[in-house]
Amino acid sequence: MTFFEREIQKNRISYFRMIAIAFVLIHLMLNQNYVFTPYTQATNPISIFELFSIEKWSQATNWILYYSLIFTLFLSFLGIKSRVFLLFSTVLYFLFMGNYLGIAKSPYSTSVWHNHNMVLMLLSVMTALPSIDNIKITPTGLKLKTNLSSKKWEEVLILLTICSAYFGAGYCKLAVSGLRWMNGYTLQAFMLKKYLITDNHYAKYLVIDFNLSLVLSWLTILLECFLVFGLLVPFLRWIIWISLFVFHYCIFLTMDVNFLTPHFLICSAYFFTLVLEKIKTFIRVNNPA
Repeated sequence: MTFFEREIQKNRISYFRMIAIAFVLIHLMLNQNYVFTPYTQATNPISIFELFSIEKWSQATNWILYYSLIFTLFLSFLGIKSRVFLLFSTVLYFLFMGNYLGIAKSPYSTSVWHNHNMVLMLLSVMTALPSIDNIKITPTGLKLKTNLSSKKWEEVLILLTICSAYFGAGYCKLAVSGLRWMNGYTLQAFMLKKYLITDNHYAKYLVIDFNLSLVLSWLTILLECFLVFGLLVPFLRWIIWISLFVFHYCIFLTMDVNFLTPHFLICSAYFFTLVLEKIKTFIRVNNPA
């Protein structure tokens, strides 16, 4: 049996689809500021919008994009032509979020523009997975639409997409600063700026403790460039996932930057899928009838 023929739990990829899209929907519905914020601040279009001379459209058009995105995501969540509507969702998310990311960012902002990339990456990857459309949600419950089994390569592609986002972050750090990013002083400089602007006391600890900054600098690069690929190794997955949560929570505490949503949340959809499988197995074993 070749790698592309190896099977995993039959409906794992479809369960991942439902959980991941549910997280994206929750995030979008709780953050309607994405719709109107671009019209309250100065504009600095993202590069690809500039390349194709795409200008900021009206706020009414942005609301239409927003509700269209919610609608196509919801249909994908239900399992109605999932791959087709995932493709529409990917395009709509790119346009909608691209418009939001065209805001001229204030130097005092605690927002980061690249924490939305993971959503776009995983939406686009899901359109290529054959077994993504196995299950449909109906008024009477879950309905099996096809007999396709989820394949190992589909799972690996999802995990590699997650890994690539972290690897890209680590690569960019090294590409800009080289090994100087790991000398401790670079991280201290970031934290000093953050402390002066926001008076964040967690950032102060890194400013006054060089050894702590040095250790965290090395751990950051090791996690983003190397250790994250442990997600591909079954017995390491949960350790790496917990490490990523701690990593993002520390960023949130020290820099007031929220990577927990939507970036880490949608990554976690895979692990919630594994938990769901364990629960279903437990129920089946303990209630054989």
